[in-house]
Amino acid sequence: MSGSIPVRAGMFPSDETGTDRSASRGDDGDSPVVVNASIRELEEPLQRQGERLSELERRLGLNSASSRKPPSSDGLRKPPASPKRGDGPRKKVGGQKGHDGMTLR
Repeated sequence: MSGSIPVRAGMFPSDETGTDRSASRGDDGDSPVVVNASIRELEEPLQRQGERLSELERRLGLNSASSRKPPSSDGLRKPPASPKRGDGPRKKVGGQKGHDGMTLR
């Protein structure tokens, strides 16, 4: 382990990475009931944070076209260009074949 504080072997019950393996296995004397209660206690705030994140992402996707927000709240970013119509075959320019046009002579 490198760093500014010297660590001697046997100072801590850990492996080479500096993590305590007994705490990750639950071997510290806590019963499974206590461990499960701790897990549930940590899952509740995580669930609330996930719901809040979803709401904030939804609100971030809103603009004046998809909500009742004023256009001034859209920011300075240009909206994406809308697709052009008439991507099919183009009509030829000019009159009908065989028709003598009326031009200045």
